Amino acid sequence: MSRVQARPFDPAKLRSALAPFPAPPPAVLADFLQHYQLKPIAMGVVSAPHHDLVSYRFEAATPKAELLFVIGYLDHVGLFSSLIDQCVAMGYNVTAFDLPGQGLSSGARMCVDDFARYREALQRMVQVLPDADLPRYAMGQSTGGGALLDLLKSQGRAPFQRVLLLNPLVRPYGWSYLRCVHWALKPWLAEIPRARSDGTHDPAFNEFLQHGDGLKSAVIPTAWLTAMVANMHAFLAMKPCDGEGVVVFQGTDERTVDAPWNLKQIVRKFPGVRVHWIDGARHHLANEAPQFRQPVLDELAKQLP
Repeated sequence: MSRVQARPFDPAKLRSALAPFPAPPPAVLADFLQHYQLKPIAMGVVSAPHHDLVSYRFEAATPKAELLFVIGYLDHVGLFSSLIDQCVAMGYNVTAFDLPGQGLSSGARMCVDDFARYREALQRMVQVLPDADLPRYAMGQSTGGGALLDLLKSQGRAPFQRVLLLNPLVRPYGWSYLRCVHWALKPWLAEIPRARSDGTHDPAFNEFLQHGDGLKSAVIPTAWLTAMVANMHAFLAMKPCDGEGVVVFQGTDERTVDAPWNLKQIVRKFPGVRVHWIDGARHHLANEAPQFRQPVLDELAKQLP
């Protein structure tokens, strides 16, 4: 990511210019795609039960597998161009989409009333994946990893041969303090300021996130926190299910999710899951410095036929 200033992109206006997914990217999105260094072969809108999801398709010259990528909270596909390019170069066709209320997708900004909306969006995206006879994998960052866990809980690992979770969310870092703040402020405030956090060791990405991302939100709705709490309790109440084929990558320099507690619960609820701790890695693992991101790419390389 280069050091550029944020552009005032209008999600609703850009979304209205898109055809149903997949379709060639329209010319009106050229500035948006260039700003985020995205090179999709196709874009478009996928209608989910409660939202219109803006979706992207990237294709390898000689594809060996399909990869569905699920982004994290407060993120959008435009922030993942580097990792997407690397996956395409490895031989993966990549399908990615903006979560409800994020990026160019519809919905209240950065908010859902129930984390089930993320699962519904994910289930809908699985339905529109190409039918090509290629192995399928899924990868989720943070809240995207949590959404994949929710999908696994409800329907198992099918249709994916392997599921990779990058610093997945169950509950956030500093939960004891955040829980008190949430319940104290919920009756009075609709949103709380988003604190700055350098989520990677890559200074160029951190700079872009702070000053170049025109879709960045400066606040977190308290309603989203309420939905997150409900989802956490639902996770703790679930019966264990098969974790075979699920791989978790977790950085040790984590200040966004409660990594030790989360991994303890994930291992308990998904016996058979493999966990890789990455020493020194921060939260935004998909955009970490190369030495921290390499274990994820190595795992993807192992899966190629």
